[in-house]
Amino acid sequence: MPETDKIYRMFFENSADAMLIIVNGLFIECNTATVVMLGYGCKKEIINSPPFKLSPQFQPDGKLSSHKAEEMMQIARERGSHKFEWDHLRKDGSIIPVEVSLTALEASSGSTLHTVWRDISKRREAEKALQESEHRFHAIFETIPDVIAITRMRDGVVVDINQAYDSLTGFSREQLVGRSSLELDSWVNAGDRERVIEQVREVGFVRNMEVSMRTSDDVVRQALVSANMINLFEEPHLLTVFKDISERARSRAALRESEERFRQVFEANPDPVVIARLDDGKILDVNTAFEQKTGITRLEALGHNSADLNLWVDHQRREPFLTQLKTSGEVNNYEADFRSAGETPKTGLLSARIIRIKNEPCILIVIRDISAEKRAERALIEMDQLKNEFISTAAHELRTPVASIMGYTELLSGREFKGVFSDEQKQDFFQEVHENSERLTKIIDDILDVGRIESGQRIPLRKSVISIEKLLEKIVSRFRLTGRHTIQIQLDPSMSGLIEIDSHRISQVLENIISNAIKYSDKNSTVLVRAKSAGSFIEFSVSDQGIGMNEEQKSRIFDKFYRADGTDTAVRGLGLGMSIVKQIIEEHRGTIAVESTVSEGTTVSFKLPAEAASGKQDTP
Repeated sequence: MPETDKIYRMFFENSADAMLIIVNGLFIECNTATVVMLGYGCKKEIINSPPFKLSPQFQPDGKLSSHKAEEMMQIARERGSHKFEWDHLRKDGSIIPVEVSLTALEASSGSTLHTVWRDISKRREAEKALQESEHRFHAIFETIPDVIAITRMRDGVVVDINQAYDSLTGFSREQLVGRSSLELDSWVNAGDRERVIEQVREVGFVRNMEVSMRTSDDVVRQALVSANMINLFEEPHLLTVFKDISERARSRAALRESEERFRQVFEANPDPVVIARLDDGKILDVNTAFEQKTGITRLEALGHNSADLNLWVDHQRREPFLTQLKTSGEVNNYEADFRSAGETPKTGLLSARIIRIKNEPCILIVIRDISAEKRAERALIEMDQLKNEFISTAAHELRTPVASIMGYTELLSGREFKGVFSDEQKQDFFQEVHENSERLTKIIDDILDVGRIESGQRIPLRKSVISIEKLLEKIVSRFRLTGRHTIQIQLDPSMSGLIEIDSHRISQVLENIISNAIKYSDKNSTVLVRAKSAGSFIEFSVSDQGIGMNEEQKSRIFDKFYRADGTDTAVRGLGLGMSIVKQIIEEHRGTIAVESTVSEGTTVSFKLPAEAASGKQDTP
């Protein structure tokens, strides 16, 4: 069959794969591709060599090439053919991996094997690269701190997980692989997994979806899930990365709680609190107390500074405050006056600190309203001043009648004056002594009454039924005898003529009011004393045509130690009378009021319960 032999020879020589003929364990023929593959110059360098001579001493599995070559050829003889991988040596000593196909042939020349070598260097390189890639992936897969899981999309069965999964959930690889995450109940909300799968199917991935995972000991942890769809074994799988954010979630919750606590403290603080930017002073937030104290709403305040809102009464006080704050980072108890919701400015103590909000320097200001304390402080200073004036005035008021009494008694008792004065003059002297004694008694009574009131004691009342007309006539007659004023009495004919009062104390009231009317009005002017019915009360009033009082004087007329005119030329007195008058009227369950116009006169009126007694009438 010469034609067939020719065709085989052509195929043998022109094959791209290396082909060789082995007879009795030796290469007896090879094609050109073999020479090229091994890097030899001609076939003669290869022919008559056993396979192991063209191989390294050991194969990749560690076996001697000589032993393994005999083993592979024997298998081919027994089976008829055999395919395996083999490392050959090029002429330059480099190794070339090949896939060897041995086919047993029947020949008269002995044991014959047809050999085909196919270069698998590129496949080996690809396999090596794949192996290295898998090694790198596995290293990353196992060492990355985030949890990585590969699950089948159709049923959630876990194909693989990394070691971090154990630290997050407490489930080991052995417990998870081959089982469904739904079966293990590791998703707190099963719907979260469905949302992940649905989004992956729609857009191909999920990024940082927050979910809750349950650990093996039933502890819930927060995680951010990122996922991609991958194909494994020709089936869609889910590559999922879980980032444990439990600490971050706890910190976030703690921050929210802290912010809520701050907000509650901020809002509940009874003092106005302001948060503003340091650079331009624009307000970022104010509390409810600020709105109430200033009358400026939060919306009106936001975005404006204190200058825009005209809060500072003295704008020159604002700059030193800001300068001190920027220099030292804090200010404590800086006193300044501020405009308030009312017309009267408030005095406040400012305490401020520089804080950072979103990395921007801001000011936290707390304003303590000390307006009441300042008023009390001024009142105390004024009271001390009034007391000092009272002591000086009291000494003077006491000295004057005492000096008069002593002077007249010396005149009446001195031997050198015996027979000098007539009986009429002596009677005048006795009258002066008596009047100054009464004056002295009244001063002492006033001081004792004030002392009693100051100690919290009530003024004792000894009530009796008296005639209103007789009471007024008796009091007015005293002033008519000694004064130049016209004093008139007007009585309401419709009122009851009787009233139950402490006649001594009400006489004290009327005498004080009438005395003031006379003191503060011109001589020969008229003082009108009236009594009339006012429902269930009897209203008494004393009107003069004197100098009158302004609003400030009227508001203080009942203050202890206060005198409308405190100058050296003023009408004498201790400033106690009207405070005692008010107390006596209130002890009678009555009320007292003052109406006055400067240069026109004053009317003092008081009401007493019209308790006309049914008992015996006393003499006033």
